[in-house]
Amino acid sequence: FARAAHESLDLAETSYIVANEGRRLIGCDRVSVAIARGRKCHIEAVSGQDTMENRSNIITALGNLATKVVATGEPLWYEGSTEDLPPQIEDAIEHYADESYAKAITVLPLRRPAAVDAGHQASTGQVDRDTDNLGEVIGALIVEQIDAPQSRDSLQPKVDLVKQHSARALSNSLTHNNLFLMPVWRTLGKAQLLVKAK
Repeated sequence: FARAAHESLDLAETSYIVANEGRRLIGCDRVSVAIARGRKCHIEAVSGQDTMENRSNIITALGNLATKVVATGEPLWYEGSTEDLPPQIEDAIEHYADESYAKAITVLPLRRPAAVDAGHQASTGQVDRDTDNLGEVIGALIVEQIDAPQSRDSLQPKVDLVKQHSARALSNSLTHNNLFLMPVWRTLGKAQLLVKAK
């Protein structure tokens, strides 16, 4: 999974790899990747689907749910009960659960990994794991279980592993795609390949 997730710097391709390979690794029914653009989250990939209709009710509801959870910065573990949830998240999760028929939904905000302090790492011999909660939120990983939900204890280690690699791979893809004039450089690169081929 780690090798596949870091294979490409294209955002769409990386998102689809994270969704499809992540679903296989976690052993759940569906994994989706949402990317934050401004204050809203847009669904970039859904496992098992090559194309999506962005205006469909289910994709709109999923994007709305991801937006609400990312705004809090805290993970959401939903297993059928909405007690102790803020009203805006409660409405969003109920609406999406009605559309998708999912019995358990986990939404984990993905944060841009903080740079590792090489001096601190060399002196202590270990990497500080608390840096996961310091970076800016770049999106969300959504894990759904429809038929027979696994317990949170068995699911969490696999979800955390996928989340760690996904955050780094998607952060690298976003950085690459946001480079100045990247579309122009890509076009020039493709033109050079055509000239060489001829």
